[in-house]
Amino acid sequence: RLNLTLRSNVTLTPDLSVELFGQLFGARGRYQNFRILSSRNDFDRFEAYPKRHDFATSSFLSNAVLRWEFRPGSELFVVWSQTRSLDRNDPFFADQQPHSPYDRSPPARLTDAFDDFAENSFIVKMRYLFL
Repeated sequence: RLNLTLRSNVTLTPDLSVELFGQLFGARGRYQNFRILSSRNDFDRFEAYPKRHDFATSSFLSNAVLRWEFRPGSELFVVWSQTRSLDRNDPFFADQQPHSPYDRSPPARLTDAFDDFAENSFIVKMRYLFL
């Protein structure tokens, strides 16, 4: 499992700032040595369990927030958020995936998140103080 998180706040003026956030996550797992509980404290081998492929998943999350205080107590927020994730266990990739994610290098598995379509959100919020 790998998790890399970067966060930055940049203040351009006392009334204008930008916040940036990015998180890259990758995980993989291998199924092996299946056992079954045969008695209270004992496990036996369980060969009949259906064999599953190893799994790998990766995702990238990012946010950018622009905050502008246009008058005391009144602010405008502009937010852009992007999510990318890819699960190669999805049946859509059945003909494209190698036998195991362990056959691919770690950098190749992490960049999988950028092979998927991004989900973008754009939000504008205004808070106005009436005096």
